[in-house]
Amino acid sequence: MARLYCQQCGTPLPRRAKQCMQCEAVVERNGVDAQKEAKGLVEWLAICCVAISCLVFVVALGLTRLFQDGGITIGIGSFTAIVLSVYWVGKIEATKDQDDSTMH
Repeated sequence: MARLYCQQCGTPLPRRAKQCMQCEAVVERNGVDAQKEAKGLVEWLAICCVAISCLVFVVALGLTRLFQDGGITIGIGSFTAIVLSVYWVGKIEATKDQDDSTMH
């Protein structure tokens, strides 16, 4: 993503700046809000995947006694889904933290 600069004075700006700190000009955004909205949707989807896979694991554990009645494939599948979705959320958070660290 390209670095933002003030259109009035040319000062580098943080990604979430609404106003230039140097000349106090209002910062105009072109397409940044749509990208932020899409990123929020992906983050929400990843968190839902974690919640749903945990729910499937708990329900399967209660209904089939996973490791006793041969429901081990359901248990392994739902546990794998939990691990992968938690990894996905962690990856999203890491990129979010990296974007926030460029602000300072």
